[in-house]
Amino acid sequence: MAKGYSLATDLRLLINNPNYSDITIVCEDGSFYACKAILAARCEVFNGFIYNGMKETYENQIRFPEIKSIAMKIILNYIYTGFCTAEELKNDTIIDIYHAADYFQLKNLSDYIIRVIGFFLKPSAESNVPELLSRALVKLSPSEENSLLQILAEYVSSMPLNTIEYNQLSFPALKFLLSYVRGKGKSLPATEYEVFRFVIIHVAHQISKDAVEMLENYLPTMDKIDQIQDSNIIVQNTEFHLFRPQLTEILTPLLEFIDIRRIDGKILTDVLEPLDIITPEKIVDAYRFYARNHLSLPSSFTTETPVSFKQNNLSPVTANQNNFFPTSETLTPDNLRSPIVNSPPLISKLNFIWDESACGSDLVIEKTGSTVRALSSCKSTENVKGKILIYDKGIYEWNLIVDKGCKKMYIGICAGKSFDVESFAGYQRNGWVFASSGLYWNDSKFKRGEATYAEGDKITVHLNMNEKTLAFSINDKRYPEISTWRKLPSKIYPVVSLSYPGQIRIQPH
Repeated sequence: MAKGYSLATDLRLLINNPNYSDITIVCEDGSFYACKAILAARCEVFNGFIYNGMKETYENQIRFPEIKSIAMKIILNYIYTGFCTAEELKNDTIIDIYHAADYFQLKNLSDYIIRVIGFFLKPSAESNVPELLSRALVKLSPSEENSLLQILAEYVSSMPLNTIEYNQLSFPALKFLLSYVRGKGKSLPATEYEVFRFVIIHVAHQISKDAVEMLENYLPTMDKIDQIQDSNIIVQNTEFHLFRPQLTEILTPLLEFIDIRRIDGKILTDVLEPLDIITPEKIVDAYRFYARNHLSLPSSFTTETPVSFKQNNLSPVTANQNNFFPTSETLTPDNLRSPIVNSPPLISKLNFIWDESACGSDLVIEKTGSTVRALSSCKSTENVKGKILIYDKGIYEWNLIVDKGCKKMYIGICAGKSFDVESFAGYQRNGWVFASSGLYWNDSKFKRGEATYAEGDKITVHLNMNEKTLAFSINDKRYPEISTWRKLPSKIYPVVSLSYPGQIRIQPH
């Protein structure tokens, strides 16, 4: 093509052309000829290097040892022509190119890469995303404000943990992922125990193959959780004691992102406590959480016959229903071992039931409290509250299964003693509900949502008491937090509203 028809085409001829260059750019693995005037006019960073009065001003060479030549080629093409195509951004180079665009403060190019990178994050390529996050954190500082790190962490946080290989996710990437999830008030698609198991085995990979093998054999997967091994297998293992200090040192900073209160009590006492890698303070906090929130003790403690247990293999301590949790006089972090012989189940398993004393007159509660059903006399929606008061910091989640649909159903939360179980929750100031029609209701005001639900669907409530926000999932597809429901009250109950022939079942997530 003759010159003069396309400015971009003509300028592209100047790239890496010694005839039109007065400076050499040296990269990590190559070099390019360039023009100072074009670089300075189009990029503030280059302008600072070339005309800063320092050695780069007088030398005809400038070095960028952390920038790869494949990335610099894209940068120069963009600076000279103003163009970058998706075809130039490959899966194996896009992190390096974004790093270069970010380094040279070319915001439009960085934003374009963020839009294009979505093509590389389709489900068919999803298994590669942990590697991309790991590579990105080699190049970029771990800031949760970085757009690329955000989008990669968002994708990884939605992946089942058992699909992520330990060598795909670097240790810095794991730490960033946990921090990102906690900061966003999200949760990984796994139980808290599964998260703990994944993290501690990942930590073991930083130590030795023997540490990995030992912990993989000792910590059961969820499908084998009923096959808990004798803790003496690991407690009396000399090799475990040798690497436990290093394991504890690496693991401790990550434990702030794991809420051990959400781990089943039996797993906590029979599996995790014997490892002696969780601080006594965290163990005490978990048991206090159980003590504050359980409506009743597990069935194994309903008898008046005292039960014995031991603390740190010292003399037996007697406990019954009234003093099951030791008092501050008998229990301190220093001497704490498990105060539970037959540990209680998760709070969610015990407490997510409906409250018969806070139930509409035309609703009945069945199946040991987990199911609410509307009678034929229930012509308009009535409410039922969950028999649990949520008031502690943390992230709480529960499922609602629509066993039988009705014309209008509402799922959400309520607060305060003034909440009226006979009146529509969405009209009340202290009721926040998600309608089966897709509307979000509160205080007689509504906002259109993104999805609807019906008979047979599972709706998950995601309540973040740290940020006081609420979100919902339908059949495990999560939708954004409701932006107008900010600063929720500090004391909250689950609630549903339904009419005949509706039937809704509550269960832990």
